[in-house]
Amino acid sequence: MTATSKQLTTKDSAEAFLALKKSSMEIAAACDKISITDDTSLQLATQNLRNLNSTIGQIEIIRVAEKKPYKEAGEQIDALAKELSKPLALSLDAGKKKILKYNNDKLAAANAEQNRINGIKSEISKYSADAMKAFNECKTIEDLTAKRDDLIKNYFAPGTWAEFDADYQNVRVVLNDYCKQRRIEIQTPAQVDETASEAIKEALEEKVAEVGIQEVANAEFTTTTKFRGLPRYRIIDEAAIPREWLMVDDAKVKAYQKENKETLSNGEVVTGIEFYIEENVKI
Repeated sequence: MTATSKQLTTKDSAEAFLALKKSSMEIAAACDKISITDDTSLQLATQNLRNLNSTIGQIEIIRVAEKKPYKEAGEQIDALAKELSKPLALSLDAGKKKILKYNNDKLAAANAEQNRINGIKSEISKYSADAMKAFNECKTIEDLTAKRDDLIKNYFAPGTWAEFDADYQNVRVVLNDYCKQRRIEIQTPAQVDETASEAIKEALEEKVAEVGIQEVANAEFTTTTKFRGLPRYRIIDEAAIPREWLMVDDAKVKAYQKENKETLSNGEVVTGIEFYIEENVKI
């Protein structure tokens, strides 16, 4: 359809509507002035409303007829666009799923690596805490020397600690300093400097905290993909859903009303729903 033919059709449609405009306005004005005071005026009002209703029907007939070619053309365009877009949309969706899977796999790998590193860090932290506890429990120099030999001098770290050997050695050095402090506490308790012991403990906490910190940061998940979070929900426990979130299934209620119209009385309440008849004038 050319631009010229569209303009002509639109013009013709406007003329078809305009032909009814004057008469419809007159009928509407007459209906607005109606005052029903007796049966005669009731009949007159009913006739005027019939004319008004008929005019509304004529307008609808013209609307449907004039719109039809545009509607059909629009449907054809929609169908063509859908035919072209469908395979592209399928490919787009498949591509998105591949990207999402890659990122999820990468995220899982990053989390696994961070968990592995943090696991080793926890082992070194436990080793440090256990060694300090053992040193604190020593009452004699002999006991302290034996514990130092077991936990520092002759201690063999698990092979998994090898990649963090520098961090482990730093912890080990501070533990040895703590062991020396304990020696002073056992031999000459009167000369003990409590601030020195606390300083060593704080230094030990710092060394443990530094274990694998850079490796954990390096293993953090990164991606060039941009994500958009889409809010979704799923029902887990229907019984826990707040009443105000529920809604009546209008189609099912109307279907029930239709199926039981012969037995339902006006105003009857069934399962909390009142079924009634609303009177309306038929013209």
